Amino acid sequence: MGVLMLLTATAAPRPWLSWLLGLAAAGGFAARLLTVSASNAHVRSAGIDVPRVSVATLWIVAAGCGTIGLLFLVGGLGDASLVLLGAGVVLLGVAAMAFATLVRRRRTRVRT
Repeated sequence: MGVLMLLTATAAPRPWLSWLLGLAAAGGFAARLLTVSASNAHVRSAGIDVPRVSVATLWIVAAGCGTIGLLFLVGGLGDASLVLLGAGVVLLGVAAMAFATLVRRRRTRVRT
């Protein structure tokens, strides 16, 4: 998602650049935080139990962020507000990550 924003920034109008680059940087930082906390390989190898987010919580996050993100996108398109559009994209990204985690957990449960 951050790559898409950076590519859009190459051809975007000048007033959009600060928003696009800022959202891309925030998205990259969030992705880094999520990947570090999601792997926890170094912690697991030390024998420390790592708490997991429950499936019900992931469904609530996916549904809530997806719904609110879509509403922000619709509101942002109607008002041409970059803040609402950016927040909508970020929320849809969070919903997609939660859904991807659910799919990944389902695949590992089915295989075992």
